[in-house]
Amino acid sequence: MSERFKSILIVTVVALLIWLYAEQANPAKPLSRAVTFQLRLPEGSDLIARLGEPNRAYQFEFSGPLAELETLRQRLQRTADKVTLAIGTDIDPGTGQREYLARELLAGHEWFEGSKVIISEAQTQSVRVVIDRWTRVDVAVAAGDFGDLAIDGPVLIEPASLAVEVWESIERPLAADQLRLVAVPASSDLDHLAEGQSHTIAARVEVNTILRPEQVRLPEGSRVNLTFRLKSRQAQTAFGPVPIKLVILPRDQQYEVTLTEPVIAEVRLTGPSDLINRVKAREIKVFGYLDLDSVELSSGITSKAVSFDHLAGLTVSSGPHVAQFTITRRPDMEP
Repeated sequence: MSERFKSILIVTVVALLIWLYAEQANPAKPLSRAVTFQLRLPEGSDLIARLGEPNRAYQFEFSGPLAELETLRQRLQRTADKVTLAIGTDIDPGTGQREYLARELLAGHEWFEGSKVIISEAQTQSVRVVIDRWTRVDVAVAAGDFGDLAIDGPVLIEPASLAVEVWESIERPLAADQLRLVAVPASSDLDHLAEGQSHTIAARVEVNTILRPEQVRLPEGSRVNLTFRLKSRQAQTAFGPVPIKLVILPRDQQYEVTLTEPVIAEVRLTGPSDLINRVKAREIKVFGYLDLDSVELSSGITSKAVSFDHLAGLTVSSGPHVAQFTITRRPDMEP
């Protein structure tokens, strides 16, 4: 061994001993940090894991060798003071709710394996972890809104049910009002269907539930086929002027009713397209009834809503339409 090499080795050893002595004599300043935990599931796991307080920051103080504290500081800086706890390693994978001591969780983390860093906290802190599991349930699919279509008979749905994933902790069997699947046809698929014929269209399936969104999972892009017979389409029209017909029983002919306006300027009608077309062609006569009984006539009322109950299959979507009038007793029929 050359003299030069011996000199270098002696200098290195002495420097190392001095550094070790200095570190022991002058321990590093403790590192204080507010740490937030997050959970990691094993790849392909059907487990669900959540923290009872997901955004809580846990205050710790770390003391120990300067080099280890610096390494820890850099790790926390890279992760924005977040420490990931692995389910199955750091956290028990059994389903249910558990409380862990925060300091013990952190001390068992891979960052501190073989470390001389001491972890302390001003007061005992606990971490609540809830583990659940996805489980499948079959749920019947119901037909959704067909917009302005009047459907003749039942709608055939294929498949009639789909498998939905829900949290295992949810009480089963699920009540009908807790989870429903609705097949919603796209309006573009309904626009050009012929009336009086059977049709089959594909419809996307939506989840209708009182459960929280994260508690239920439907396979993305779930669709079913809807087969139905289209009776007619609903349509609307504005029609006017509409005459008002007065209805009085023969025994009340001693009363004379004078309408302030004998017509309604316009009413809006909604109904099957074939009926609406007949209204437009004036094949269906549109008028309003003003029906006054003996009590109303004798009491001298001056207004009443007009009735359209005779327009079977049609709905008056405007109004209410109220007629104004005066009631007088005929002079030649005075008692």
